[in-house]
Amino acid sequence: MNTQSSTADRGGGAKRRSWTAFSVWTGVTALVWALCFVWVSEQDERCAHGFVGPGGPFTVRRDHFPPDVTCVWRDGTEAAGLGPLEFVWWAVVLATAVSLALTLARGRHD
Repeated sequence: MNTQSSTADRGGGAKRRSWTAFSVWTGVTALVWALCFVWVSEQDERCAHGFVGPGGPFTVRRDHFPPDVTCVWRDGTEAAGLGPLEFVWWAVVLATAVSLALTLARGRHD
């Protein structure tokens, strides 16, 4: 039995699994990003119709990382559309970055 080739196969399998995990996290990031855009797409309309906030004149602040729409009234009141989904967004981005770092580190050691 050639132990050198079986050891290399195991390393290649681990490397493949690392890239698969990174690919999955990248896909999850894309889905969460799309969910965020859908979630906040009508935030400025909700503000304009008085469904959220104190009503009256307001300005809209748009953020793209993470995607969010925040309505800001003259008295300083703010209503963000993303809410708790922002924590999910950052957790997924962090998991994707860690997955990439581990995958690249594994590639250097193999």
